[in-house]
Order: sequence, then C-alpha cells, then structure tokens
Amino acid sequence: IGNEQTCEAQGFIVQFSIAGILYMCCLQLQYLLTIKYGWKEKAVRRIEPYMHCIPILYGMCTATTALVKDLYNPANWDCWIAPLPGNCTSSYVIATGGSDLEMTDCVRGDNARFYRWGFFFGPLWASIVFCIAVMIALVRFVRQTERKSLEWTQGTGDESHKMRPIMEMKYTSQVFTQCIMYAGAFLVVWTFPTITRLIQLFGYDAPRILVVLAGCFIASQGFFNACTY
Repeated sequence: IGNEQTCEAQGFIVQFSIAGILYMCCLQLQYLLTIKYGWKEKAVRRIEPYMHCIPILYGMCTATTALVKDLYNPANWDCWIAPLPGNCTSSYVIATGGSDLEMTDCVRGDNARFYRWGFFFGPLWASIVFCIAVMIALVRFVRQTERKSLEWTQGTGDESHKMRPIMEMKYTSQVFTQCIMYAGAFLVVWTFPTITRLIQLFGYDAPRILVVLAGCFIASQGFFNACTY
C-alpha cells in the first residue's frame, strides 16, 4: 500500500536514522573523555555542539542526496536505497565491462548497492567498531583503577589480593558485563541486515528467511538497549 512519494518518505526517515548510530558514538566518546581522561562538564560542553551537528548533518545530507538521486525504492522489508527494478544492471557494472549493455536499465536507484554501504552500512560498522574499542578502553581503565584501590586498601606488603580471582573486582565485572550486553545488542540487531545486504551487493538474491530475520531484528534495537540498561 502506498506510492512513490510514501516510499520516498519512508526511505528518507530510514536513511536519516544513521544519525542515531552516530549519536551512539558521541555518547561513547563522552564516557571515554569523562571516565578515563577526567574531562569536566565545562570541557565536554565545548565539544557538545559538534556532537549534535555531525550526526544530524550527516544523516540529513545523505538522506537528501539519496532523495535527489531517486535512490529510495522497495528494498525487501522497507523502502530504502535500492535499485528499480531489483535486477537491473547498474552503470558501474557497465563501466567496468561486466555487461554488454551500453547504458543502465535501472529506472531508479542506479548504483544503489554502493550507496547503501557508503551512506549507511559503512558508517554503521565503523561506529560499532569504534564503540567496542571505547568499551575495551573503559573496562581496562576501571580494572586498573580497581586493582590500585585494592593494593592501597590491603597494603603493598600484602600479596594475598594477587591470588584472588578477577571476578572479585566487582566494578570491573559490572562494567564488563554491561559493555558485552551493549555491544551484543548492536551485533544481534545488525548482523542479519548486513549479511542480507552483502549477498545483494554481490548480485545474488538473499534467502527469504534471512530477509525475515533482518526485518524483525532491525526494529528491536531499542528493546535490547532497554534490556542492557
């Protein structure tokens, strides 16, 4: 149900949602600067405008560019960046000698598969890797801080604390568990959509069960985040 205009409206919103992923990076960066490097609120406020502007501008610019280039078309479980018709030959394939056609037969969404990765999935996985790296840095910092605290409270001459299992460091354990859950939420949500788009990137049709799983999990990010917190 709908038409080209409603499809474009949904596609615009879906593409703009990459801003939320970039906001996730900004939040992780704030955690890192505050917890590990001891930034005060005044210092954080100096970079706060950039933390708002960069995600919003990137989301708006890529969403608008895709709209102008007629990239929004039916894309399996929603309207987003996709070729129309789905099996059309892109101008990139023709330019690289992958087809005998002289010009693309895509009515809309020429080279859409590459725009998907440049506009969304590339930044998405770069953001996830960045957040995982920040989480590792935070866990290591909390672990080092807690070890020093234990050494101080038990005295430098007491070696018994070195025999304790690492799980006795409760703050490290708590931070580690939350980081695993937070990163796991993104991995669970975005693994199926990414595999689906990878299969399509190489010119194959994704299995229907994979498309169903992608469509189901991609809408559950907020639920998993709520479980984490």
